Amino acid sequence: MTQGSGAHGSGKGMGRGSQGYGAWVTKLNTGSGGPVWVLTGDKVETAVNIAYSCGHFKRFMTVLSLTGLQDKQHAASRLRQCSDECRDDASHGLVVDGASLVILLECLAEWFYEVCRGCEAVVCCRLSPRQKAEIVKLVKSSRDSPRCAAVGDGANDVSMLQEAHLGIAPFDYLSPPPAGVMGKEGRQAARCADVSLAKFRFLQKVLLVHGHWNYVRMATFVHFSFYKNVVFNTPMVFYSAWSAFSTQPSHPPPKQSVYESFILTVFNITSTTLPVMAYGLFEQDVPPQHLLARPHLYRRLSRNALLSWKIFLKWILYGLWHASVMYFGLLLACRDDTCGLPGGQTGDLYLFGVALGTLCTFVVNLKITLEANHYNGVFILSLIVTALLYALLYLMYSGIPTEPFVKYGIYFVYYRLFESPALNLACLLLGVTCLLPDLLDKAYTHITDREMKLLMQPDHALDT
Repeated sequence: MTQGSGAHGSGKGMGRGSQGYGAWVTKLNTGSGGPVWVLTGDKVETAVNIAYSCGHFKRFMTVLSLTGLQDKQHAASRLRQCSDECRDDASHGLVVDGASLVILLECLAEWFYEVCRGCEAVVCCRLSPRQKAEIVKLVKSSRDSPRCAAVGDGANDVSMLQEAHLGIAPFDYLSPPPAGVMGKEGRQAARCADVSLAKFRFLQKVLLVHGHWNYVRMATFVHFSFYKNVVFNTPMVFYSAWSAFSTQPSHPPPKQSVYESFILTVFNITSTTLPVMAYGLFEQDVPPQHLLARPHLYRRLSRNALLSWKIFLKWILYGLWHASVMYFGLLLACRDDTCGLPGGQTGDLYLFGVALGTLCTFVVNLKITLEANHYNGVFILSLIVTALLYALLYLMYSGIPTEPFVKYGIYFVYYRLFESPALNLACLLLGVTCLLPDLLDKAYTHITDREMKLLMQPDHALDT
């Protein structure tokens, strides 16, 4: 679940797989920030007893009841009573039966959902498979549009699993060990679910750990895709304005680009692909033991927090800053037309473009390095391979002594780049200047964020 509430079933799984269920529900409730629902076909008394025995209902919790409702007026009266009781600071649970649910969903669906949101745990009893799906649909279509995960083990949970954003089918309690063979109902749930787990206890790590990691990886990957193209393409806009939007003579025919065609081709294919792919596969912004010990960290990502306009604009502003520093910094370094080349040689557009493209490639890859928090071997290897591959391709491309390369300025230009210590020093200083605000921003976040401070403490501090 990424935000809001979640629908969880069924009662049979809650009863037979209840070992550790109470602690799991507590963590899930803390992480989601909304009620955990149990949707079951059991009788009211049976479901309530199981809820207490497995820890879904706590002994100190005030359990409200919406059972035995006769008509709309009766339902409205009970809902008003439950709403008044939910206004205090106590913990509340809610029990609803199938017959009463028909009235609530037909006439008072929004009010019913608001009451459920004020509870920590909800148990819906005597439900048909269709009613389970209707409950999930009610949560999905609510005003805050939460993401819902449904957990079910049998054929009567299939409609619920398919209605939820994420359907999960744990089947460890369907067959007695050591047989390890799923029953007929378990196979149907597993086939219809999005995720099928061998053990119910794996569900906690799937949601609180891998769910957290996956969202962070995908959000950063999306932002980085926009960022790197802003960094790479903005200098072309600057160059067009700087040259009064006039074409520049070159071979092949005239172009209007500060970059040579080779870097335009390889930038998004080979020069900036491997590091962000390694980040998207292996990034772990928070260690798993911390995510399991502090489930409220999951709630920090609720309501699409990392894909907000604020975060997006922050990435775009960084991209504009990097592009401006690189372009105008190199323009300043080459202001005397020699770019620091020995023997009074004169630099040209190709030398400027290659220097700018090289600097842009390394700044973009170092940016994703700053964003990373888990530096494993694959990520480091991707950075090394990208740098070596970029250098090798340009050494080969600009060193081909045949036509048409020898007839226009790209020939030997990458080698000339290393003949100018001043230009190389300028690129180094500009790269540091580009990434300095990013580094300071990350350091400030780690210093001021209380959770980040706790993550820096030893593991035993998690228990305090």
